Amino acid sequence: MNELGLLIPDIKIDNPQPDPDLWNTTAINWENGFRLWNEINLITDIDYQRLDLFEDEQVSLTQTIQDIRDIEKVFTDFSKSFSLPASSKNNLLFRHYYRTDIEENLIADSIFNANTKLRAILELNYKNFRNGYIVLNGVKLKNNQPESYNITFFGETVTLKDKIKDKKLSELDFSQFDHSYNVATVKQGVQSFVNVLNGQSTTKAHIIYPLISHTDRFIYDSSNGGVLTSQERSNRTRNLYASGSQSTSGAGTANERLGSTMGFTFNDLKPALRVIDIINVIAQDPTIGLQFSDDFFKETGMFADLYMWLHRNKGEIGITPSNESNVSNIILNQIQSFTATQGTTLEFFSLLPTSNFAPTFDGGIFRFVTQRLESQVGVIETMQINWKITPQTSSKKFTAKLRRAGTGEIIAAATYSQTGFIRLQHLFEGDAGFTQPLMQHNVEFVIETTETSLNLTYELTFTRVASGQSNNADNFTATVQAGVVEPDSLVETIYVQNNIPNIGILEFLTGVFKTFNLTAFIESDISSDDYGKVVVKTLDSFYASGTNQEITEFIDITQSESNFSVPFNDIEFKFADPKTFGAFYFEKLNNRQLGSVKASGIGNSGRDPRLNRGRDYRITLPFEKMFFERLKNVNGSDFTKIGYGFFVDSDQNPTINKPLLFFNESTATAGIQMIDGNGTGTPDTITTYNRPSNIRSGTQSVVIAVNASESTAVTFKYLNPTNFADVTVSVSPDSSTTVNPLVTGSLQRTSAVTNESNITTTFTTLTSGQTLHFSIEEDPFNDTPETSTLFENFYKQYIRDVFTYKRRLKKYKALLPQKFLLKYKLSDTIVINNTEFIINKITTNLQTGESSLELLSKINTIS
Repeated sequence: MNELGLLIPDIKIDNPQPDPDLWNTTAINWENGFRLWNEINLITDIDYQRLDLFEDEQVSLTQTIQDIRDIEKVFTDFSKSFSLPASSKNNLLFRHYYRTDIEENLIADSIFNANTKLRAILELNYKNFRNGYIVLNGVKLKNNQPESYNITFFGETVTLKDKIKDKKLSELDFSQFDHSYNVATVKQGVQSFVNVLNGQSTTKAHIIYPLISHTDRFIYDSSNGGVLTSQERSNRTRNLYASGSQSTSGAGTANERLGSTMGFTFNDLKPALRVIDIINVIAQDPTIGLQFSDDFFKETGMFADLYMWLHRNKGEIGITPSNESNVSNIILNQIQSFTATQGTTLEFFSLLPTSNFAPTFDGGIFRFVTQRLESQVGVIETMQINWKITPQTSSKKFTAKLRRAGTGEIIAAATYSQTGFIRLQHLFEGDAGFTQPLMQHNVEFVIETTETSLNLTYELTFTRVASGQSNNADNFTATVQAGVVEPDSLVETIYVQNNIPNIGILEFLTGVFKTFNLTAFIESDISSDDYGKVVVKTLDSFYASGTNQEITEFIDITQSESNFSVPFNDIEFKFADPKTFGAFYFEKLNNRQLGSVKASGIGNSGRDPRLNRGRDYRITLPFEKMFFERLKNVNGSDFTKIGYGFFVDSDQNPTINKPLLFFNESTATAGIQMIDGNGTGTPDTITTYNRPSNIRSGTQSVVIAVNASESTAVTFKYLNPTNFADVTVSVSPDSSTTVNPLVTGSLQRTSAVTNESNITTTFTTLTSGQTLHFSIEEDPFNDTPETSTLFENFYKQYIRDVFTYKRRLKKYKALLPQKFLLKYKLSDTIVINNTEFIINKITTNLQTGESSLELLSKINTIS
């Protein structure tokens, strides 16, 4: 019989025999009164204490990572509820929870809080078995006296959901990625990446501007710059051909082309943030407190090139066409160049000896104090703010607010009435009741609007009055006017928090886990570098990390089951219903969703076509699937090197749907014109740009050999993986050439040969490709079907194992020893009579070691 132990943290008092004077006001008679903990701080440490257990209480623990019956979910340890005796020790550790008359003063631990999980350690024969949490379900009373406590033990991974709860990505602090929004910044973000974020230089491509249009259609027509006004939807179409001009041509004629259609403008685009950076921000949030391992969430490789488009609202950044919802904010962040209109600026910003505080402006926050000191009744300091706001267009709707920084409390507000200007005034005074003789104020200046655009001018003045000083020379009235107040338009700074898609953290993480078939667990091995972290691995690598565990001698051979293991008739992998133009019509024309697939539709999925039992299972990602178009030159129909996304609905109107993930591919092109790219009125030509793609191309090297039988040199072309530029290579007869690297599958022969057998090519894979499709789709930049799908790389082995006729779901009874229970991991391979199994589920009575095992026969023939 194993000895089971359960430990929970307990407060530890600094002095085991505290001075009685500290306790002389504290009632300690539990029978006749209440206990009021003394407010003097006696807690200095946390110690773990063993709970008393019933000798005959049986505790069963079930462990599973990924149950074959629900393959998209991530599981954790759990136990059935069990009871603890209401012993003196347990009553103390649970703070006599059955009592309702206990009062709490300043020490929070005086009353047990059953609203939260409590960290716990489960021991087996005094050795650490599992770390986790317990919850207190209730107390059973007999004759009005406590008899037992009912609790449930949970494994650590359950805290992932508990900590995240219903929080959204928009509630996290993304300020480290905030940046200016103007022509220069967007141009840099299109060509490479934004290298100044939140005022700090960076050498990493955290923020880029991919060629994804939120409203206007992009075309390429080298016959002329711009778009003919006679063309349908010409006002919503932009010609990316670099003509070198952005001036209207042919005005008033049939050949009129507006300058506004001669290239793209900076506000046609929105930024994108690396998914690994979103993961890191989640981990860094102090209210979540998670650390992820770098097994899959890496700063290099495929995952580091995966981006999320920062598209919260339809159309331009921060706009709402309905003018009814999705309020945008202008928050002043630059207030400087003060001029005194009364008194002096020196007086206004002086440090008063009574308050030891001078007004400051820090990142747009106005920090100051007001005072009315009780000991010096005559000492009074006030501050008045006077803010006049005038819009350039009187039809605009907006509200101006003074807001307390940190708390968000609204101090004063005024709404514009579509005429003239508004003025917001507020006088800050000391507390007349003297409860706060010195009051500190941290004030933000905020404009809220639902407009698509808003340009403003400001007049902002501050009046500080100090009176009643002991020295009359210290009394003054000083008024200063701010000369520079910014921003004065709707969007001058991209606040990532305000633009990240509207998705919950848990939904986002679940989507990433589903996309790459990931699983997670808390590393409990103290010798591991990842101890205490959430270890995230692909399911295949998780199982590959295990070891073999031989348990034949512990199996009860008198009873077992060998069952049919296929729980589903078919499995479908799909994305959110398509809403964008290209993906919507792809589905209409092809009668299938772009990138989606069923196991029955994949030749190597392992599904027997004769299978006709069970239910269909669907794995749906909470992400948009977009069709990225490769543009043809309207003048001649040749393909260009320009690929872009058109994020509009089926009627070509701006739209919003699920978050969009994509790979970024830096791509060279003959030229894309950016309006005002070289200053107002002067366009610029972009020759390298960030191309959004569903495909991250692999790389390879190749040795090309030409036999002496060929009479002339043979030419080939391939794609340079650095920028997708076309490269030509010529190989003479009786010679060979090595190309290293090239985009996988891009090598094409461009000249005739005498005999195909005279040409040999030997390829070596350098890096693997990866698509964001479950199905095989064609790469428009490589003219080849891309087979490195999500299904192929992350699901195939598991799904083929699920469907194979060789697999059985075996059920065994076993008496497992302590040495196994303390060491085994869910990734281990169980060996019984020389047959290998993977663990589907193990349920163990921890006292007796009696276990029920659900094991899946291991298939080793996957290719």
